[in-house]
Amino acid sequence: MGTKQMLINQLLKDLAFMPNGTMRPTIVVLPGKPYGEVVFVIKEDEYHIKKIAPNPSISIRNSIIETDEALGFLNMFMFSDDKELIYDCWLNYNNMMDRLMIEMLCTQESITFEWRDNSLKINKKFSMCNDLVPFAKRYIEHSKAYRNWGDTDFEILKNSIDQKYSIYIDLWNELEII
Repeated sequence: MGTKQMLINQLLKDLAFMPNGTMRPTIVVLPGKPYGEVVFVIKEDEYHIKKIAPNPSISIRNSIIETDEALGFLNMFMFSDDKELIYDCWLNYNNMMDRLMIEMLCTQESITFEWRDNSLKINKKFSMCNDLVPFAKRYIEHSKAYRNWGDTDFEILKNSIDQKYSIYIDLWNELEII
């Protein structure tokens, strides 16, 4: 079993224990793309999956969030203009797997989203143009100029944002519009 298949298998194991509404990026090998690409996998309940239109509008907001201890790359996606369909994804340049995904996001032409139900079966899947390229590149450059930080520092950064913005829409409204 290849490394990339092991990644998707581990992601599915992890998703089984995560709440609905969880989004996680992973690297998957797709036909015609030998190096794979980053795919955003979303675990969601049937009610919310049904709310997503077949070709939904997708709004993206993101930010480089900085403290004295760490630097994070936060991306949020809203589907079908529905505030109940907002999902977030944090990436950490000092985490080797996240760094690989960030670098891949700088070059891949599209972003794929997969919705998986509670049994982890793919329920919906579609792609969009990758509008994250300039922001991922900016995060990489900013990270290279920043001091190194650890996973604990990164988790503290994420938790501080979660505490400050307990409601997704409030954080959504604060982030940069793409």
